[in-house]
Amino acid sequence: MFSSRSPFQVGTLGAFPVARATLSWILQLALDHVELEPRLVWMLRILAPVGAVLVSGGFFGVAHAAAMRFLLYAGVACVLAATIGTGIGLLRGR
Repeated sequence: MFSSRSPFQVGTLGAFPVARATLSWILQLALDHVELEPRLVWMLRILAPVGAVLVSGGFFGVAHAAAMRFLLYAGVACVLAATIGTGIGLLRGR
């Protein structure tokens, strides 16, 4: 895996960064088909990629200082809010 001498490898663990970006792209495509207010759709459009960036930044930050874990939690909250909001909008459009 990685040792304490190579903390920069924490962000390159397999396909996890690609998976987060792919989830963000899928949410962007799904937001084209939701039945929500335009302001809410734009908020969800912004939350999805911001969450992906914060999760990645959180992993890098935790490798250097444990106090940076708030980035990880904030990113998870953003992605979760975007995913749940998109799901609700898709179900309303049914």
